[in-house]
Amino acid sequence: MPTSMVHCDAARPAAAAAATTAPPFDPKAERRMKERQKMQRYRQRLAAKVVYLKDLTKKMESQIRVYTLQRRSSRTLLAWEHIACALREESDATTTTNAALRDQCTQHATLIRSMKQWVMQVAGTSADSVPVSPTCMSRRPLQNLTLSADPYARRLGFDWITRHLYHNCDSAFQRMGFPASANETLASFSVDMTDPDCCMYTWRSQREFPASVEYVRDVFARPNLVGQMHGTFRRQSTLLQLPETLDSLVISQDDEILRDFQGMYTHSQWTPDCFVHFLAREFNQPGRCVFVAQNINDDAALVNGLLQRNRMMWIALDRVAPDRTCVRAMCINSHGFIQGGGYSSFEEEALRWGCDVSALPTDDQRHQHFERHVLNVGGRNGNSFVEDFDCRVNTMRYGDSRVSTHGLGLCNHPHPKTE
Repeated sequence: MPTSMVHCDAARPAAAAAATTAPPFDPKAERRMKERQKMQRYRQRLAAKVVYLKDLTKKMESQIRVYTLQRRSSRTLLAWEHIACALREESDATTTTNAALRDQCTQHATLIRSMKQWVMQVAGTSADSVPVSPTCMSRRPLQNLTLSADPYARRLGFDWITRHLYHNCDSAFQRMGFPASANETLASFSVDMTDPDCCMYTWRSQREFPASVEYVRDVFARPNLVGQMHGTFRRQSTLLQLPETLDSLVISQDDEILRDFQGMYTHSQWTPDCFVHFLAREFNQPGRCVFVAQNINDDAALVNGLLQRNRMMWIALDRVAPDRTCVRAMCINSHGFIQGGGYSSFEEEALRWGCDVSALPTDDQRHQHFERHVLNVGGRNGNSFVEDFDCRVNTMRYGDSRVSTHGLGLCNHPHPKTE
């Protein structure tokens, strides 16, 4: 046998063995491999696109910044007409502001001069305006209590006068001998005749009202004070109408000012020779209400009477219990005096009270007769207060819808009526 044939025969079994060990062809595996290769190429393209877009974004942002700077620089280049218009507007605004500041400086200078003059007029009288005791009061009442015609000075004057009375309320009650206990009752009218040519008249009252402070304020105290300011207690006097010479504009401006802090300013002519400007204010705090009133002897903006008398009033309402209120009231009148002059003589003062002492031979007799007469008149006026008080108590018990729930600043200014 040839050698080549021997080798061929020997190789056949080896090839057959190799053919039997190789894996068979799998079409699915081939397809999956192609899909993986396809996805790899797709992800590579996406990554390349992301890189490209990032580079493009940076370039575009740079271009936007350049364009923005160019646009801003072009906007700042205004036309000269616009620049001139802006400068003219700014100049006009500055001129207007300067003019307003000059006017304000002038107003402040006028106010300072007015207040300086007013303070000099009342210097030394503020401390003397508060009474010392029921039988010994100040020898120098506020004869020169004035109000300036300047609106700003009037506002300050209104505020200062009423606050002065309010802050001296408790000390005045203490000095005038009011009971310390709210349960005690007081009703008195006294005359200080230490100097018959400079008499002082004081009325005091303390009572307890069986109602809350708010009820007493609205139903009794506020209407009573307004009535006293208009002189309605003068039952034997004819109260005249307000003169036409009063400046209605000034009165309306005063009402507007006083409305801001619960005040009022009334103008009444009690007798042909007695014209009264009365300033009042209401102060409220929890558990307490205080009314103060003071007449103005010399108002630069209004007509003033020749004969004057200084008048001060306090009405204090203090809560004793939720349904109990202590009502303390005091009124102080000075000796009559002539505006711009001195005190009236004793005989003239007696005549103003309706008492003629000329027929009496001695000074002591004249003084005693006058004192008895004044105490009688003052007692009757004090009784009117008590009657009003009792009437309001009965009103509370039996019911009445006539209640004033507004402060003094919102009260009407009725004309005085004949009683």
